[in-house]
Amino acid sequence: MNTKQSLFRINNRGLLSFMILLTTVCLYGQDRQFGLTYQSTVLGRGGRDIEVHAAFQSNPHSGSQSLKSRIELELGLGHRLQTALYLNFEQSLSLGGVWGNPQWVLTSSQSISSEWKYNLLSAASAPVGVALYTEGTAGADGFAWENKIIIDRATRHHLFALNVIREQQWNVFSTFLEPYFLKSFIKYELTGGYMYRFSPSVGIGIEAKWEKEAGSKADAAELVAGPTFYYAFDRNFLILNVYPEIILDPSRNGFFGDPVNARILIGVGI
Repeated sequence: MNTKQSLFRINNRGLLSFMILLTTVCLYGQDRQFGLTYQSTVLGRGGRDIEVHAAFQSNPHSGSQSLKSRIELELGLGHRLQTALYLNFEQSLSLGGVWGNPQWVLTSSQSISSEWKYNLLSAASAPVGVALYTEGTAGADGFAWENKIIIDRATRHHLFALNVIREQQWNVFSTFLEPYFLKSFIKYELTGGYMYRFSPSVGIGIEAKWEKEAGSKADAAELVAGPTFYYAFDRNFLILNVYPEIILDPSRNGFFGDPVNARILIGVGI
């Protein structure tokens, strides 16, 4: 084998490695590809995104419904750090009233959230990506503080992500005898997702979330799972996610239960 042939093969290998790396980086060009599960990716310095979230829940047994929406401004601060500011809106329709005189009750609430995410390892260059995430939320009906450990891995066509979450909430309640008091509880969650990427712009996968309130014996753990779809164009993206509840409480009839959940995310680079 002459020297030119050896150099030609080395250059081909180098070009192939570069193309694979470039594809992996393109997979991580957006901050997220899943509806429920966060990824370790952060925006670069000066990067800005506006995201609109809408989550719909429906309970066919009771007829109750809720719509949660968020408007988010994400900012890349550089040095692996990203922050975001959310405005949250929630409306719920449920059956209430006194015994013998049921009435449909519409409630609404608003809150504001601040998010911070720090990337420890980049999934574009390391075997796995790792990030730390924290988010605080404050509103008229309470406060919440959420912490996550984010782990993900990306190859040319495959994307995996896992979040380990602890959230503490302080909810505002009132009674006839006590017009104002706070009730605190802690919730643990695991969310995970897998996506097959047909291209850097299109992917289809599945996501699941397990949730349990700490110390609660009355409420069983909750599990939801379902398909997710991702489509990116230019600096914009669309995520659709449907995840019905899977019942873990044996005292409830049926394996597939309620509520039915659906989520849509629209992101616009600015």
